[in-house]
Amino acid sequence: DEYVYVANAVQTRADRAFIDAGADVVIGTHPHVVQPLEIYKGRPIFYSLGNFMFDQDFSWETTHAILVRASVVEDETSYEIIPVAIEKAESSVVEDESEVKRLRSMLVGSSTPPAIAEEILSTGSFTIEARGILAK
Repeated sequence: DEYVYVANAVQTRADRAFIDAGADVVIGTHPHVVQPLEIYKGRPIFYSLGNFMFDQDFSWETTHAILVRASVVEDETSYEIIPVAIEKAESSVVEDESEVKRLRSMLVGSSTPPAIAEEILSTGSFTIEARGILAK
């Protein structure tokens, strides 16, 4: 559902099925706004990272988004949250601390474990145990 700040039942069911089938991470798109992260069976589901390059300049939420950088080292995967702003269909990294905090908080929801939520809010990253083909 466009411009909705939480994943709907179809997204949740489909993304969890990807994890059940063996995916190590799911990164979704389409709502045009950031939706909260879920950790399902120890794997992250990023339901929506928002827009990346788009001309929807009618709200703050459609002109700000998140990039995710995943780094696999031995038996851990670290996820770095990189806030971006879109201006005239061009993205740049957000420098303003209040906007960084606002974007990080949009990624945290009721399905985000408290320890991971705290890491995201305080450092902009989190680490979980790696498995499957991404593991050593």
